[in-house]
Amino acid sequence: GADLVVGVDVGTPLANRDELKTFVQILGQAIGFIGAESTARQRGMCDVLIAPDVNDVTALDFKKMREIIAAGEAAARQALPQLQDLVAGLGEIVPRDEPRPVAPDSFLVWDVVIDGLAEVDPEIVRSVFGIDPRSRVSLADIEAGVARTYSTGMFERVTFRAEPVSDATRLRLAVIEKTDDYFRFGLRYNTEDRLLAIFNVLYKNHLGVSSMLNVDAVVGGRSELVGEYLIHPLPERSLTLATRVGYFDDEDEVYSGRDRIAKYDQSALFAEVNVGSTISNRSGFGIGLRGEWVSLDPDVVADDLYSYQENMLILVGTGAFDTLDRSYFPRSGVSLFTRHEYSEGSLGSEGTFSRHFADLKFVIPLRHRVSLICETAAGTTTGDDVPTHFNFILGGVDTPALLFERKMTAISFYGLHRQQRVGTHLQFAQLGAQYEIGSQVVLQLMANAGNTFDEWELDFSEDRFETGIGITVGVYTPLGPIQLTGMYGSADQYLGYLNIGMKF
Repeated sequence: GADLVVGVDVGTPLANRDELKTFVQILGQAIGFIGAESTARQRGMCDVLIAPDVNDVTALDFKKMREIIAAGEAAARQALPQLQDLVAGLGEIVPRDEPRPVAPDSFLVWDVVIDGLAEVDPEIVRSVFGIDPRSRVSLADIEAGVARTYSTGMFERVTFRAEPVSDATRLRLAVIEKTDDYFRFGLRYNTEDRLLAIFNVLYKNHLGVSSMLNVDAVVGGRSELVGEYLIHPLPERSLTLATRVGYFDDEDEVYSGRDRIAKYDQSALFAEVNVGSTISNRSGFGIGLRGEWVSLDPDVVADDLYSYQENMLILVGTGAFDTLDRSYFPRSGVSLFTRHEYSEGSLGSEGTFSRHFADLKFVIPLRHRVSLICETAAGTTTGDDVPTHFNFILGGVDTPALLFERKMTAISFYGLHRQQRVGTHLQFAQLGAQYEIGSQVVLQLMANAGNTFDEWELDFSEDRFETGIGITVGVYTPLGPIQLTGMYGSADQYLGYLNIGMKF
């Protein structure tokens, strides 16, 4: 929405054929192709383009800071005549001592006009935007409406402009729809799952306007196939109808104290329908109905291990709030996720029970490059018919506390093997510090305490909890984050963990 654009391009151009001699160079070229077309398009949108000569600088050249700054200054000075011509064309500049007009506290909205729509239903955008004509709203209300509209995932960009109309204001919303379909591929290695590959397909507005179909397939140390279809057919503000179907095939560790005694081969099918609302691009909630078929078979037969199958119909409610500034090694922000489930035997399930889980995390910046990390999680179940796979899980790095909710319930408990503690109740707390070494390297020191229990008690006796500490070095690379962790826990065990690539 800017009238004048000054752009700075610090990217690296695509290499020539004779420059591609190693696998890493070829992989980097493949990644570069993804953004090359977008970069060329954005360069053409600039009134003035500044392009420092940083072709010989890589993402890991931390010691070339002065060289990089000098290249930026040289390029800016070279573009100075263009910048001066740009300023000269603006006309008379308002003197600094002249009072600036004060922005009004509120607007009387005459009407709302939406520009840029082709596939998305305008009534859905109006509903999500949530600003009604003939109403008085604040600037914060308008910005919140823009955030809600953007958070639907249907747009690359959402901006607004206020135009005077008599004694009122016309809000003109400008959107750029996401029309491109995607096929994406990624690799990840970690010491628990070994090598994993993910294939992702994303289709927009092919199965109806204002819709999105997303399919993820994971193969390797575990197998997943999950399809999700989102549509915005409902007249109420920000409501989304989502359907998900999926299949999981994985292994569950079985421990007796400190010793791993067996594994369960676990497979599951599920289908669910949810109605949700995105309050902003940072928070939302949903409620729905989920059907599951689950089978667990031990690969070692013992007296207390047996094959297990369960069919159930579950009512599910979720809530989420997230202001973390980045997905990996955040420096500030808050995240909260809650999930509540209820199964009634009379509705077709094999038992009546409920499960409740909450995870709260704070990242508080203390000073330049230093942050304090605090996290606590709790879970409880009720009823006498709680299925085995509904137990809470604790232990390992980024281990899901809920078996089939990997993305939203991952908890790192340093000092225990993955899935070393399993029970119908969960209590967990963690405290640590993070220090950024430059812009690409992070050092974390974490301490935690927690356990799973057969009964819920607010008893904080030391002997009820496992404890542990962990030291992590994280590095941002063109191939994704690399994480190396060493840890020690009250179970008298030194453990290590390595992750290379984006988590999925």
